[in-house]
Amino acid sequence: MTDSPLDHGAIRVRIDAALHEFLDRKAESAAACRLPADVVGAVRSFLFARGNRIRSLFCVLGWYAGGGIDLPDAVVRTAAAVELLHTATLIHDDLLDDRDTRDGRPTVHRIAADRSRRVRDGHAAERFGARSAIVLGDCGLGWAQELLHGAGLSPAQSAAAAAVLDTLRTEVNYGRYLELVTSGRPTSDLDQALEILRYRTVACMVERRCTSARRWPTRMRT
Repeated sequence: MTDSPLDHGAIRVRIDAALHEFLDRKAESAAACRLPADVVGAVRSFLFARGNRIRSLFCVLGWYAGGGIDLPDAVVRTAAAVELLHTATLIHDDLLDDRDTRDGRPTVHRIAADRSRRVRDGHAAERFGARSAIVLGDCGLGWAQELLHGAGLSPAQSAAAAAVLDTLRTEVNYGRYLELVTSGRPTSDLDQALEILRYRTVACMVERRCTSARRWPTRMRT
C-alpha cells in the first residue's frame, strides 16, 4: 500500500528536517564567526515548540492544488521558509500583544526578560526582553527569505514565490497596524472588523500560503 501524497505526518517530518538543516547551518556559521549561539537557539526553540505546521501544510496543498506532482525538496524547503516566516511574525505578535505565554509555553520576550534578571533590574530586564524579541523576530524574517532563495527553485518559481511572500509580509503589518489603531475603540463597523481579521488571519494563514506554490508555472512542476 502506497502512502498518500497528502500524508500530513510525513510532510511535517520533511518540513522539520529542512528547518533543522537550515538552522544547523546558521548555527555553524555563527559559531565560526564567534557570534552568540542563543540567537539561533532561541528561534529554534520557539519554532519547534509548535509542531502543527499548518501554514507550511497549506503551502504544500497549494502545490498539489495547482497540479504539482510528487513533492520535490524545493517545495518542501519553500514550505519551511513559510513556516519560519510565520514563526518570526509570532515572536513580534506576542510582544505587541504583551503575551507571557503561547500554547502554554513562555513567549520569546518573556524568556529573554526572565533570564536577564540575573544581571538587570526589573524594568531593564523587561526592556531587554522586548528588544531581544524584535531582533530575534527580524532574524527569523531575514532567514525565511534566505531559506526561500536557497530552496532550489527555478528563477521563475523563485520570483513567483517571492512576490507572494512580499505581499504576505505587507499584509501582516497592515493588519497589525489596523489592530493597533482600533484597539480600545469599540465600534459596530463589521467591515472594519472583517478587514482586520482578513489581514491578520485569513490572508496570512491560508490565502498567501496556498498561492505561494500554486502560482508557479506548470511547465516547471517537476
